Amino acid sequence: MNSATPAQNLTTETTTQDVKNVAAPMAASKLTPTMVAQYLANNTDFFVKNPTLLSHMKLPTTSPEGVTDFFAFQADRLKQQLLQVQKRNKLLVQTSIDNMQSQEQIHTLVLDILGAKSMRHLLKIMRTRLADEMNVDYTHMCLLKDSPLPEKVKEACTLVDAETFEKLFEGENDRVALRTLYNDEQKALHDDWAEHAASDALLKITTAEGEPLGALALVSGESDRFHVGQGNDLLVFIGKIISHLMDHWTVEPTTSK
Repeated sequence: MNSATPAQNLTTETTTQDVKNVAAPMAASKLTPTMVAQYLANNTDFFVKNPTLLSHMKLPTTSPEGVTDFFAFQADRLKQQLLQVQKRNKLLVQTSIDNMQSQEQIHTLVLDILGAKSMRHLLKIMRTRLADEMNVDYTHMCLLKDSPLPEKVKEACTLVDAETFEKLFEGENDRVALRTLYNDEQKALHDDWAEHAASDALLKITTAEGEPLGALALVSGESDRFHVGQGNDLLVFIGKIISHLMDHWTVEPTTSK
């Protein structure tokens, strides 16, 4: 007894009459497109063994006359796939170039920061290079009033008490606090620029032992520039670089020029 399905009966060389003979049983067996597709996927040489069936197939055309060239159709599909791959590769290359350029800019910025000879020199770098690189409108340093930094370092900075500082870095804001500024109390930290401040990033500055010295404030007039949930790896890195520099100033003399 032959238990094969109608589709399985077409595994040998098939004529036009054979197709007609299996048409009715196919309908009765409720053959689905998925079943046909699966069968053809498992028998990739089916049309090679049954070339006469091609005359009954409706295929994509590649010419106005309706003539289909399987090789041309396959070549066109491969061409489209190649174009998609080339497009993705071009995007990856451009992304890599952009990342390399950004990395080079960050390296230069870090070297400038480490080369600062005084707080005033560092503040100048922050107002120009750092503000441009981080796309912010205003930068300033907030230092703890009782930090071990020399007075000449503190005199050019905003001074905050320990209680205010601790509130800024509560919870998950261990190294960086990202804030959208909603009220005057939050904006008060930014002194003369408070009226224009809409969001900020506060980068915690510490000694090598982890004792807080203060925070670098990056301030923007755009409310969505900094916000909770935003990535902060680069900000943490810059904060650590400045911490490394200022940690030396707790024990080494510095000028104010």
